[in-house]
Amino acid sequence: MRQTIAFRVNDDDYVLAVDPYRTLVSVLRDDLGLTGTKVGCGGGDCGACTVILDGRSVVSCLTLAVEADGREIVTVEGMASSGREPHPLQRAFVEKGAIQCGFCTPGMQMSAHHLLSRCARPTDNEIRLGLSGNLCRCTGYTKIVEAVAAAAAEMATGPGPADADTSPLPATSFTPKRSVEPTEAVGPLSGGEGVAGGGYAAPATVEEACRLLAGANGDAVLIAGGTDLMPKLRGAGPQGRRRLLVGLRGIPELSVLACDAASGLHIGAMVRLADVADHAGVRALFPALSEAAAATGTPQIRNMGTVVGNLCNAAPSADNAPALLALEAQVHIAGPTGRRWLPLSDFFEGPGATRLGPAELVVAVTTPPPPSRSGLSYQYLSERGRVDISAVGVAVFVALTENGVCEHVRIALGGVAPTPVRVPHAEGLLQGLVWRDPKAMEVVDRAAAAAADAARPINDVRASAGYRLRMVRVLVARALDEALARALADSPSDPRWSDASSRAEASAGPDDPVGERSRP
Repeated sequence: MRQTIAFRVNDDDYVLAVDPYRTLVSVLRDDLGLTGTKVGCGGGDCGACTVILDGRSVVSCLTLAVEADGREIVTVEGMASSGREPHPLQRAFVEKGAIQCGFCTPGMQMSAHHLLSRCARPTDNEIRLGLSGNLCRCTGYTKIVEAVAAAAAEMATGPGPADADTSPLPATSFTPKRSVEPTEAVGPLSGGEGVAGGGYAAPATVEEACRLLAGANGDAVLIAGGTDLMPKLRGAGPQGRRRLLVGLRGIPELSVLACDAASGLHIGAMVRLADVADHAGVRALFPALSEAAAATGTPQIRNMGTVVGNLCNAAPSADNAPALLALEAQVHIAGPTGRRWLPLSDFFEGPGATRLGPAELVVAVTTPPPPSRSGLSYQYLSERGRVDISAVGVAVFVALTENGVCEHVRIALGGVAPTPVRVPHAEGLLQGLVWRDPKAMEVVDRAAAAAADAARPINDVRASAGYRLRMVRVLVARALDEALARALADSPSDPRWSDASSRAEASAGPDDPVGERSRP
C-alpha cells in the first residue's frame, strides 16, 4: 500500500506515492535523482546520508519518507542554487583540500551547515563535536575542520560574492505542486510493495493513537524518533513488517518540554534529545540530564531521537535512564482505558521489555523539582568516549541539610544489569552521612563496593564483566564527588572527595580486563 506524501526539497515542491517502509534517502536518490546524498553504513553511524530536515541535521537512512510529509528538506545540492556560486562551505572544502575520496563530503557539509546556522564562530572543538556524527574513512579531519573554520570566518565577516548563497534555510510552509512517479527501486527496509491491510497513520491526539494501536491488535509499531526502531526493522526484514506504522510527531501534547524550580521537569514523548541537551532550564536545574542527553548518539541522532524513546527502547545501557531513576522520575502512560502513572523504577522488565500494554504509549516522563542544596551527576564510560553505547553508566543524586548531612541519596546504574537499576543498599550506607566527617571516605568506599556487588554485568564486545564491576566503583565515587559539589552550589567540593575518586580510579590498573584504552 503506497502512501501519498508532499514535501519541499531544495525549494522544489513534490507530491509522490511511497511505500510506508521506504527510507528518505531512497526516495531522494532513486525518485528525485538527488544522488549527492550518499548511502554509507545504512545504520545511522557514518553520516554520509545527512540532510537538513526542518532546519535540523538528520540521517536520512533512518528516516522514513512518510515521516517527511509536509516538511522542508535541504540536500547538498540545495546549499547553493543551480547556476549560482558555491556556498562558502563548499568553496572552503575545495580551497583547503578537505576532499579526498569525496564520499563523506556531502554529509560533512550538511552537518557543518547545521552547525554554522546555530554557532556563527565555532571553536575547533565545537566544529569537531558538530561533525562527530560523520566519519571520514580517508582520515581527513584536520583539513575538514580547517575548511569549516574558514567558511565560518567568511560568513561572519560579511557576505561573500554577490551571488553566493549564505541565506538561512527557507521556511517550511508550502503548497505542493509537482508530482513525481516513484521508481521501482525500494529502500533497504522494503521487501515489496506494501503490507496487506497496512499503512502509515499520523494521529492528532494521544487518544486517537491509542485507538489505532488497539485496532491493530498488537500488529502496530509507534514511531517517535525512529533511531532505535529503524535498525530493528531492517534486521527483521520483510517478515518483520507490522500492519500499521503510527507516527507521533503530529500530536502537540507530546512535544511539551517544561522545566522550572516550582514544578520540576516534564519531558513529552516527542521531545528530542537535542532539545533537552540545549534547554536553558534543564541545564540550570538538572545539568546532569542535559549532559546525559548530550552524550547519547551523534548530533544527527540527537536531532531525531527522543528521551522517552530512549527509555521505551529499554536497553540496559540507555544513557538517559540512570539520571532519571536517581531523580525518582515517573512515567505518564496513556491507553484505551485512560491514563496512569508508573515510577520509572517499575517501568523496565528486561532488555527491550517494559510494562507498557499492547495499546499503551508513554505520554511524558516527569521529575519533582529539586530540593535546595541538592546535586545530580551522571558519569559514563564507553570505548570511544563519544558516539558509542555506554559500557557503564552511573548517576548519583544527593540532597544535603544545612549542616552538610546527606539527607537524601539515590544511586542508579546502567549497562551492568538486565535493566537500569537503583541500588538501595549503597544508598542506605550514605544516608545520614556527615560529609565533613574524617571517616566519610571509608563510607564512600563501602557504598561504591556495595553498588558493584549489586551489579550483574555480562561480557560483551564493549567490556568484560570484571572491568564493568571495577568501573562501577570508580564512577560511583566520581559521581558522588560531582553531585556533592553541585549540592554545595557556590562551594568547591572537599578535596577529600576528589581523593576518594582518585583512589578508586587507581584501583583499575593497567592489568584490567579490557585494557588501558577503555579506562576513563
